[in-house]
Amino acid sequence: GGGGGVVRVETVPAELERVELDKKLFSEGIAVGSAGEVIQTTWKTGAGHVIAPGPAGAARQGAGALSIVSRWTFPGDAWGLASCADEGHSVLYMSDGSHKIRVFNATSKTLLRTFFVKDHAGKPVRMLNELECFNGHLYSNVWLSKLVVRFARDSGALLAWFDLGPVLPSEELERLGRPRVDVMNGLAFHPRSGALWLTGKWWPWFYRVQLGEEPMGSLEQYEGGRLSVNNPALLSRERWQSIMNSM
Repeated sequence: GGGGGVVRVETVPAELERVELDKKLFSEGIAVGSAGEVIQTTWKTGAGHVIAPGPAGAARQGAGALSIVSRWTFPGDAWGLASCADEGHSVLYMSDGSHKIRVFNATSKTLLRTFFVKDHAGKPVRMLNELECFNGHLYSNVWLSKLVVRFARDSGALLAWFDLGPVLPSEELERLGRPRVDVMNGLAFHPRSGALWLTGKWWPWFYRVQLGEEPMGSLEQYEGGRLSVNNPALLSRERWQSIMNSM
């Protein structure tokens, strides 16, 4: 299916704001631009949007808090999108489901360069999905798995991976059934605590976890069970059913 949009949630006081997209478009990654705008992509149509957030409380005052102010285009698929605060949100990093990352100027939307994510043995780390920037590095979940990887934003060198399987309730999610509940693909870091918030397609919860340092090795070693990992610690689990019910 298509459609989707961008939602902003303010938790204190509870408030929900959203902007709808054309039903023919499949909404994908979003990132913050250099002027505080929200930059959004779509999956296979090469269509992007720039969305201006209104002031806090605008929805309660009857104002249009979120609005599409411009559009942009890019070649190929788009999956995840991220910008980094320490770069002034001046560049955008885009994934497309492969091991390729494209880097765009956040203002002009011109392509600056491309790099590829590989482990230390040179094996491509494919199926990169959602992107998030934190403490100078890029993070991505690996689609159709419960792995999150950290890699260098200049070279694409794999720096660490994290197995989220032990902290996610696989059996509970499976009981809810598909297609309503699907894969993990939402990441966000809390800028002060460093905790990672994660969720998935139609998941009724989001999880707050603390990532530790992971031992390095090749993906072949990891997939073959020959590399031990220190699993992230689950800090809390929160329902966001009230948000879902409002959508």
